[in-house]
Amino acid sequence: MSPLEDQDKLLDEALSVVKVQALQMKRCLDKRKLMDALKHASTMLGELRTSLLSPKSYYELYMAICDELQHLEMYLLDEFQNGRKVADLYELVQYAGNIIPRLYLLVTVGVVYIKTNEQSRRDILRDLVEMCRGVQHPLRGLFLRNYLLQCTRNLLPDLTEDDPNATESYGNVRDAVDFIQLNFSEMNKLWVRMAYQGHSRDKDRRERERQELRLLVGTNLVRLAQLDSVDVDLYKKIVLPGILEQVVSCRDALAQEYLMECIIQVFPDEVHLDTLHTYLKACAELHSDVKVHVILVALVERLAAYGQRQQALGQPPIPPHIPLFDIFSDQIGNIAQARPEMPSENLVSLQVSLISLAFRCYPDQINLVDKVLESTLVALDKISVEKVDFDSALGKELNRLLRMPVSHYNSLVTLLQLPHFGQVLQRLDYNGRKSIALHLVNNALDNETYITTQEHVDAVLNMLAPLICDQSDQVLTGQDAEDFAEEQNLMARMIHLLAAEESDLDQQYRMLTSARKQFGAGGSRRIQFTLPPLVYEAFKLARRYFDVKQEDELWEKKCEKIFTFCHQCIAALVKAELAELPLRLFLQGALAASQIIFGSHETLAYEFISQAFTLYEEEISDSKAQFAALTLMAATLEKLDCFSEENSAPVRSKCALLASALLRKPDQCRALILVSNLFWSSTTKELEGKPMRDGKKVLDCLRKAGKVATECLDPGVQAQLIVELVNAYVHFFHQGNQNITVTHINELISKVRQDLLPQLENSDEKELIERHLGASCEMLRHRRDNSSSTSDTPSYQGIIID
Repeated sequence: MSPLEDQDKLLDEALSVVKVQALQMKRCLDKRKLMDALKHASTMLGELRTSLLSPKSYYELYMAICDELQHLEMYLLDEFQNGRKVADLYELVQYAGNIIPRLYLLVTVGVVYIKTNEQSRRDILRDLVEMCRGVQHPLRGLFLRNYLLQCTRNLLPDLTEDDPNATESYGNVRDAVDFIQLNFSEMNKLWVRMAYQGHSRDKDRRERERQELRLLVGTNLVRLAQLDSVDVDLYKKIVLPGILEQVVSCRDALAQEYLMECIIQVFPDEVHLDTLHTYLKACAELHSDVKVHVILVALVERLAAYGQRQQALGQPPIPPHIPLFDIFSDQIGNIAQARPEMPSENLVSLQVSLISLAFRCYPDQINLVDKVLESTLVALDKISVEKVDFDSALGKELNRLLRMPVSHYNSLVTLLQLPHFGQVLQRLDYNGRKSIALHLVNNALDNETYITTQEHVDAVLNMLAPLICDQSDQVLTGQDAEDFAEEQNLMARMIHLLAAEESDLDQQYRMLTSARKQFGAGGSRRIQFTLPPLVYEAFKLARRYFDVKQEDELWEKKCEKIFTFCHQCIAALVKAELAELPLRLFLQGALAASQIIFGSHETLAYEFISQAFTLYEEEISDSKAQFAALTLMAATLEKLDCFSEENSAPVRSKCALLASALLRKPDQCRALILVSNLFWSSTTKELEGKPMRDGKKVLDCLRKAGKVATECLDPGVQAQLIVELVNAYVHFFHQGNQNITVTHINELISKVRQDLLPQLENSDEKELIERHLGASCEMLRHRRDNSSSTSDTPSYQGIIID
């Protein structure tokens, strides 16, 4: 059979004996044959003498027997309460042939005597706890003493020494404490002894069994905590020293770690506050294998939670006379000094708990957080590692430590008040610093933490350096492109948090230039994400200077300086071998300069637009990209209203020339249609005081577009382009361009209907073209039928639609 099956068989056999003997005992009690009942009870208890059962199986047997012993106790109690004395009951139970049954029966009888006040409560308790020394087998002894503790839990004299009821025979709380402490001491010795019995190869199994039995020992501390008469003074002088003496002297790592944590959990917070020095001093004396940091972290968490509860009640988190933070800080230093072998990650874990304590109990004292960071730095100085590996245990603890102030304060500016934060951050390797930097950025964006001074910008960007430029310890391997883009987009969003006070525009400019220096070192992969938002922020700043021009005499020079700054940023993108992005920025710069009227705004706008044309010619070669860029350039030129004829004519002509030079015929045609708008203003925009309406140039562009369209060999494409030309002609005709006549429109409509559409097969393409042309004709019909001789619009009479 397997070990598990073997245990089940042994347990079943023992439980069968218990069931039979318990039945016989009850029958004898019913017949008032006490002596025979005790014999059967003794036989039943004899099953607890076994050494073959595992702790789990032994516990099941123990519980079954304890349930049966309740019948014997109730019978004896009833006999005493009804006045029927059982002479020499102690002598009767001595007939048990073995010490295990004898002591279980003695405990049962002793409980009955205490309940009926037959003997001195204090003396009986003392006798019982002393007589249990007779069983020294660890497993059997632990359960025997647990039985004693369970039976007497409501019988202990829980009265103060000055209570009139605390007579010599009854006892007081000191007697109860002595009883439990003696029982605890003996149980702990038995528990520790289990580790040294048996072969060394079974050590792991024994440790597992000991873990299963630890609650038996801990129950003694629970009983001590349940004594109502144990006040702070008694706990400080008697209870805690007695427990700690046993814990420290046992020199067993498992026992010490469990019992020290048990002390923290079972006793009230108030007594911990008054006995911190004593408890922490004992921590320094524990076995070297004990995880002291786990114990201290548990204590700190307990007291920090207490402080939060007190604060919620409107009371001071910690009594003023107790320097809780200083006590922990000093004791942690002492423990670190007394335990040079303590792993560095455990020491940092203690610092994490200390920061948690500072946050929760001393929320207004930011200097305490920096003190913890300084202590961490001192601890790291003792480690001969240049950079802490982020994936190591120490790296993970440092990561926790650094994230806590970030998440607590939710302010990068507040972090700058922690001088040692950045120093601890620099101890992490590249991956660690990058992880913290991402956390900082996300936190700032989530909480909209604005950075308001140049000094703060420099300090914050230094902390975010792993996201801004390559690092000396960075492994330059292929990073996932999506992850990289996501990181840089976060940095781009971060730039919009650089916002000085509303009235301090000069400070805003200094912040942007300072950020430009750091972001400029990021290389071509990064600046394409980070420089554009800087440029847009600079455009916004120029507009703000323009809005407050009455308050600043030098606003024009400052605006010119800003546009120079923008030009330099865009030029850096060009040097990084980018084309479409800087072209868009140059166009945006031209628009921004045209909208802010100052001395050199036309010159600046012309410089930006000319740079866009140069970039187009030198860098953009893809036909689709060329058409898209030319569309943007034409749209931008149409919006510009700051140019004189001297500056406007060359760029308009250049745009038309570039449209004619496009590779694909459809692109040429559509681009020429777009460019034609540059020679005819449909708004109130004026050039040198006159409306910009050159009808001849418009007609030239449209004719050239028509010629290009007829050169397309595909009749479907040609038809679609001519329909678009029809709309362009109609637009300029409606605007009053006298160079365009009804004849032009009729010729184009006739060409589509008579020459092109008949060539097309029935298809979706033909249907689309017919619908497009039909909509245009319907619009012309409406204008023709509703036009009058008095109308300001040209006459549509003569339009041939059918």
